[in-house]
Amino acid sequence: MLDLGAAEKAERPAAVGGPIDPAIGLVERLVGPTAGQDGAEKSAGQSSPVARAAEEIRRRVAAGETPVGLYRLSEVITPRSAPAPRTPIGEPDAVVEVARRYPCAVLDAADAAGIAQGLAGLLTDGRRVVVTGADVDGLAAVRGALPEPMRRLCLDGELPLSDAELRELRWLMVTGTPQRQQRLGQVLPEPQLVPTVDRVAQLCRAAGGRGYPPREAADLIPELLGGLTPTRLQGLISTAQRFQRALASVDSTTSTGAAGYRDASWARPLLERVLFGSARPGFERLLKRSADIVSSAETLNTAADRMAVVGDLPSDAVEQLNRYADYLDGGGKAKTYFRSQQQRAVEPTLAHLQLDGVPMKDSRLLRQAVAFIELIEAMGKLRQACQNLDVPAPNDVPAVSELNRRLTRIDESVRAVEALRHEVLFIHPSSPVSIPDLATAETVAANIVASGGADQMADARTQLGILADGLERSLAEVDSEHRAAPEFEGLIEPLRAHNLPDYLDALSELSAARRQWADQHRVAELMGRLREAAPELASAWDEAEHAVTQGTARFVGLEELLTGLPDADTADLVLLLGADHLPTANLLVTAAAPRLLAVGSGFATTPVSASEDTVLSVLRRAGVPVIVTATSTGAHAMRSDKPATTKQPEAEPAAVRPEEPKPPKLVAVPSEPEPAKKPEPEATPTEEEAAFMVLPLGIVPRQTDRKAAEAAESTGESGRSAH
Repeated sequence: MLDLGAAEKAERPAAVGGPIDPAIGLVERLVGPTAGQDGAEKSAGQSSPVARAAEEIRRRVAAGETPVGLYRLSEVITPRSAPAPRTPIGEPDAVVEVARRYPCAVLDAADAAGIAQGLAGLLTDGRRVVVTGADVDGLAAVRGALPEPMRRLCLDGELPLSDAELRELRWLMVTGTPQRQQRLGQVLPEPQLVPTVDRVAQLCRAAGGRGYPPREAADLIPELLGGLTPTRLQGLISTAQRFQRALASVDSTTSTGAAGYRDASWARPLLERVLFGSARPGFERLLKRSADIVSSAETLNTAADRMAVVGDLPSDAVEQLNRYADYLDGGGKAKTYFRSQQQRAVEPTLAHLQLDGVPMKDSRLLRQAVAFIELIEAMGKLRQACQNLDVPAPNDVPAVSELNRRLTRIDESVRAVEALRHEVLFIHPSSPVSIPDLATAETVAANIVASGGADQMADARTQLGILADGLERSLAEVDSEHRAAPEFEGLIEPLRAHNLPDYLDALSELSAARRQWADQHRVAELMGRLREAAPELASAWDEAEHAVTQGTARFVGLEELLTGLPDADTADLVLLLGADHLPTANLLVTAAAPRLLAVGSGFATTPVSASEDTVLSVLRRAGVPVIVTATSTGAHAMRSDKPATTKQPEAEPAAVRPEEPKPPKLVAVPSEPEPAKKPEPEATPTEEEAAFMVLPLGIVPRQTDRKAAEAAESTGESGRSAH
């Protein structure tokens, strides 16, 4: 008995350099390293079909193209710890369901009609089936039993299409839609007439139309500008340009002037805090102080350059100087002896003031001294204010003058931003655009200025109209034998409406239409070539009522199939006839397709001995599902070499035969017997067959425990007698 279990795998040593490939191990167990050659063949230098198949499998495995069916078979014949799941049967769809769920199964059919009905179900499901067997007459009988529509799906000889082209044609037909079928008579826009996305996006933006989905609110500016009147648009552009000039003056640097103000890196942060922070009051005070200091310095003329303060002035120095100046202006005089009270009070202050090293006794000079002292005090307050605003503090009057110029530019920028914010706020009643920071203000101003005004918008709209006119002329040139594709209008309307999102949608639809057009023309090309060599198959695929029957059937002799294994992905299932008379080496047919459906009845040229393993016995021991037809009497129903010794139990549903013969049909055998008819005597199955008997419920695994089977049978008989 052929043992393909885990014990043999464990005993076999691994190949040098790594484990044995499961497919190679299975091949060697089935046929051996030199199996399939007899003495005559060896002397002639020839090999049997099985040996050729084994050699081809080894070559494919070495090339990394191991047949999937061998892998699945190696998994199936591994001993199971639990029986295979039960699946109800009864209709041709059951064969399809089993073929979908299991890589290997057994079809227990009594005649060619039952096999043909299961094959028809597989073809209806779109399976590419290779029907093979050792009996050529049996293959012809199954083919002749197929329904007439299904016979057209049988392939004979060489086709003008390669296997890859057949796969492509089947895929295209399965995925076809009524919309795609209409593409044959349609005309699509020429690629050179379809404007590019970048071109349309640029024109839509310049025309004030809808552009790309905005990433931020400022990106909506071009679309909002498209709804303004020319006068309103020009005013908004002027405001944006004014802001840009003011901001550029704030950022400008000079190579002359005070050292602390040549670099304007502090100006922009100050502008940001004034506009959107809390520095506005402090900025206004600093601007006024700097302006006052510049004005006071101008009134000192040249005298201030010759004045000097020696030491610390008294706290009431300014008051004493003003009183003494008023005394002199009122006619008083400075005396050396008999000094007045005002002169004696101001003398401590005058001791700290000098003009070219000479004490000041003139009222005009005293007034300038007062202004000089006040300027010094104002400079101190100015430096404190600069520190509060993170502004470089000036050290002298020229530096204050440069600071005042910088602050004046910042003030102008503040007013320009406020004007821009006001204009943008009322650009549209539902405008979502706001200016929360200086960067947004720059972006908004740049977008407004980039619009170019009403003239540039009108020019962009004209360019979009020219593009739409070109498509309309192409649409008008379509002849009467063809139809214009609806994608023409889908492209023209967005161009007229200056709408980029709709144009992008139209391009997407056009791309899908081109794909459908190419696919349908490819279908027409392949179907035309197929119709030349296989008109019946082409008509079967082309008819609307058979739109789902894209399966094919190839009837190939077993030796021919093993001698020349087909390429990968050219078949979905191998239907093997006469599996109960074929040696186990014929399991190599699984290299032709990923799935195997073995027919365990008849169709054999040379029977095997009772002690020799067969394809069917290996599959039954593996517990693969078994599909029973209504005309089948159970396992090995078509064998004629088994003696009839005893009668079948009377209530066994699978043995009930109708009075009149009916066409074979895959039906579920009832679980209760029909009382009207008395069953005819049937041959009692042998012990080996009893282990593989298919219960009336449908697809069942083998029963390896003979005692359990006998107990179940005795229980059934006792139950029927009690009934």
